[in-house]
Amino acid sequence: MTKLAQMAGIKAHRVSFDMTSLAPIVFSYAQKNHKKVAIIGSDSESNAKAINIILTKYPDLLLVKARHGYFKDETDRAHFIKQLSELEPDIIIVGMGTPAQDIFLQEMFMSKWTGVAFSCGGFLHQTAKNGSTYYPDFFNKYNLRWMY
Repeated sequence: MTKLAQMAGIKAHRVSFDMTSLAPIVFSYAQKNHKKVAIIGSDSESNAKAINIILTKYPDLLLVKARHGYFKDETDRAHFIKQLSELEPDIIIVGMGTPAQDIFLQEMFMSKWTGVAFSCGGFLHQTAKNGSTYYPDFFNKYNLRWMY
């Protein structure tokens, strides 16, 4: 999308949602401004581990919902979207992979939810596996995360 926007003359750049770029900015902002946050994605175990790591780093984060990203069926999914919309989170972070996370967020917006959304790909799984530092310093310093 970034390349497509740039080709259309729109100044844009890609930012990853991880602990070395966007995630600390979002979590710090949410914590400081008492924003309600929902984090959806990965499997149950990875989600729980990632949430524990995030809340250790941001203990005053107002987490209103955390849940794995798998649904039994469309009814389960629709019920959860309704439930999540009723919680009115200010920020939703979704890590289900593409296109699942994109479809989920589209359904959230269609449910009349009006917050800010971030897709985070494998962030939850990576955080659960490696803690808050996923990429080694060398790869971050030289913008080589794509190689890792």
